[in-house]
Amino acid sequence: VQTDDGMSRPLWFRTAAAQPHRMTIVAGGDSRNHRIIRKMANRTVAELQPDFVLFGGDYTSSDSKKQWRRWLEDWQLTIAEHGRLIPLIPAQGNHDSKSRLGRIWGRAHPKFYYGLSFGGQLLRVYTLNSERPAGGTQGKWLDHDLTLHKETLIKFAQYHKPMRPHVRMKSEGQDEYI
Repeated sequence: VQTDDGMSRPLWFRTAAAQPHRMTIVAGGDSRNHRIIRKMANRTVAELQPDFVLFGGDYTSSDSKKQWRRWLEDWQLTIAEHGRLIPLIPAQGNHDSKSRLGRIWGRAHPKFYYGLSFGGQLLRVYTLNSERPAGGTQGKWLDHDLTLHKETLIKFAQYHKPMRPHVRMKSEGQDEYI
């Protein structure tokens, strides 16, 4: 977001509290089509001012630079008038390449599965990669992490590919079960 002189307006973010607190969370995904609706949804995020957004993948349809540029431009609509940036917790979808996601969000989680804690032991968010087979290194990591965070009160999981399809033309997600 630039002003007429090419400078960005002041922007800021809120660090998540280390103690339990009331949180507002928005979850969504599959914004690869219908740009007008995506922009409306992003404006709603700016109005709601959640603590963070869980985004379950499929940002674009072809993973092209042009589509990503548009997606990132549209994400700017989540910034409220007062300049607060809303954190996004990304998951990989089947239309998203690992390399493009790595360039956009860094390489902290190269296999695109990870866990984040909020409010001390209040909430643990697990971002799982449904583009990888169930079990394997991801399953071992998840088992270990769940053991490490067994005292956490609330556990969320986000991922892209559903276990149960919402239409008959899609097959059952057998690979999503361990």
